[in-house]
Amino acid sequence: MTQWALDTVIQEPPGLVVHVGAGESGPGALADAARSAILIEPDPERAGRLRARYASATISVVEAAAGSEPGQAQLHRFSHAGMNSTREPTGARELFRGLSDAGLIPVERINPVSLVDEALLDGEGCNILIIDAASEVMAVIGAFEAAGLLERFDHILAKVSEIALHLGGADRAAVAGWAHAQGRMMLALPGQSDPDLWRAWIGPARGADRTADLARIQALEAEIADMRASAEAAQKHSLQVREQMGAELQSAHSRITELERQLADACAAREAAEHRLGLASDQLTHLKSRAEQDRNSAVQALEARMDEERRLIDGQRQAAQARALELERALELAAGRIETLEARMRALETQEQAQAEREQALKADLKASRENLRLALTGQRLAQASLNELQDRHAKLMDDRNALDALLRQVTDRLSSAAGYARQDRLTGARGPQSQDWPG
Repeated sequence: MTQWALDTVIQEPPGLVVHVGAGESGPGALADAARSAILIEPDPERAGRLRARYASATISVVEAAAGSEPGQAQLHRFSHAGMNSTREPTGARELFRGLSDAGLIPVERINPVSLVDEALLDGEGCNILIIDAASEVMAVIGAFEAAGLLERFDHILAKVSEIALHLGGADRAAVAGWAHAQGRMMLALPGQSDPDLWRAWIGPARGADRTADLARIQALEAEIADMRASAEAAQKHSLQVREQMGAELQSAHSRITELERQLADACAAREAAEHRLGLASDQLTHLKSRAEQDRNSAVQALEARMDEERRLIDGQRQAAQARALELERALELAAGRIETLEARMRALETQEQAQAEREQALKADLKASRENLRLALTGQRLAQASLNELQDRHAKLMDDRNALDALLRQVTDRLSSAAGYARQDRLTGARGPQSQDWPG
């Protein structure tokens, strides 16, 4: 249902909302504001989008087709998802010329009455039944009417069509005839996206006092009149556009005549171009002959160059072979050096073994030295015992030292005199005999 219709017709807060053929968008804000909502959609993909859109504890999404007789059914899917139905298509193919089949899928068909508990119809707010499956409008209404629950709905919003879309479906006239027979008010307006699919509001049966409903109907009729006036204005604008397009078409005819003249000129130019093309073909033949001669000359030059390259390659091959012989000799020399190195390694291993034996001998010497140290310590203790005797001998030695000091002084005096004589000899350049006596 369009937003303007909801604002003008349904003015009370919603209580229970039952939406048959909810598609992938559902009733929008109407379901969010409702006390409870039941959304019925047979297509699995569209039902999945509904669950993602309405993640609320008060909104239930039922993946099934609605009908008066429950059971299994085949859902006809089409390129226009709004035409999906468990019924065979009839008028749908007439209204939508490009409608193509998208396959059959098995679905469960349920009676929507089984989903509505009478307790859900009680409480605050107005109860709303929305039927967006045009071919199932009368089947759903008949099911609720047979169960005695249709009167509990304050508003019925339905999609109806000018002709029956599917086999056994009802058109707008049939729905309007039922509403009139039941004493119900019905208001139908062309859809905004497709004028062949109408949006209808069906109110409750007329009672003793329906002043408010009549006022709303009058307001809607006035709005319909405004819409018709807008449509007439649009039609006039369309006529003006058509006249403008006629003038543009006449201009296009003139343009076509001019283009035909230009085409004739282009044909003449084409003939001249073909003549020039013949001349160019003769020149091309001459150029091909000359190119063949040039190619033969180039081939001969290339063959001579290839012979020269072969000679160079042969020389390089001989040099490479000589280099290979040199490398073989170098390898032989390297093998001899390797043998020499291996002999040296064996000698080093022998020396390492001798070094190990020397280490063993040094360890034995160390052990003997430790024993000698122990004996030395013992001797030290013995030497301490004779320290007093040594002190006495030291005193005697001091006396001897004093005597030696006196003798050393005399020797020092004589050495000083000898040094003076030596300096004098160096100054005069005289070289005396090495055996000269020292002065007394």
